[in-house]
Amino acid sequence: MQTHKDNLLIYTLHMRHKLIALALVLASVSGAATFAPQGFAFTGVHRFVTPNGDRKNDTADFRYENPQDSAGTIRIFELRGRLTATVPIVPGCTTGCSVSWDPRGAADGIYIYVLTIDQTSKSGVVVVVR
Repeated sequence: MQTHKDNLLIYTLHMRHKLIALALVLASVSGAATFAPQGFAFTGVHRFVTPNGDRKNDTADFRYENPQDSAGTIRIFELRGRLTATVPIVPGCTTGCSVSWDPRGAADGIYIYVLTIDQTSKSGVVVVVR
């Protein structure tokens, strides 16, 4: 279920999609961002995914630390707000964790992810390019 916060984020990103694409290019030059909210640390994701079967960046691999071994989700939205995928984060990994989203069935474009663990959400964008 989408929250008001999710809808606001989706609307804001939708209205500024050209700026997001530019920000992605700049972010890819500087590397993945790292942030450490309560209970977990998100250490990055490949911002550009090329699901063409060459085994290089075919999936969006979300890397994180989960010291409290909590369950969570990664929700992937199209830029217009439609939920595309929900990827579960299951307990059992505390350091060096990774969860993948395979966008082979998704169209090219900009996708918004919302990673939620321990009632803390962090979001960003991933671009699917073929």
